[in-house]
Amino acid sequence: MRDAPISLANAVLVLTVGGIDDNSAHALRARKGYSHNEIAWQHRYIDIMTVTADGRLFIDYARFHDVTPDGVSANAGDGGGGRPNASPEYPAEPS
Repeated sequence: MRDAPISLANAVLVLTVGGIDDNSAHALRARKGYSHNEIAWQHRYIDIMTVTADGRLFIDYARFHDVTPDGVSANAGDGGGGRPNASPEYPAEPS
C-alpha cells in the first residue's frame, strides 16, 4: 500500500496493543493513531537484536525506532509479488 489512497481518504491507521503485567497481573493496553504522513512508506524496522561474541543476546534499544528503505515491495499491485514478509532478508521464492 502506498500513501496516496490513505491521504486522499484522510484515513488514520490505529494500532492497539494489549498485554498482562507479570508482576501485578493487570491488563495493559495502548492505542496510537498514525496519519499518512507519519508512516514511513516502503521502509522497515532494522534488526536491533544481535548475538555477542560470547553468545549473549544484545538488544540495542537506541536504534528501536530506526528504519531502512525496503528493497522489496510487498504490494502486489506494483510488481512486488504481494509477499507479506517482503524484505531483503526473505527473497522471493522461485516460481
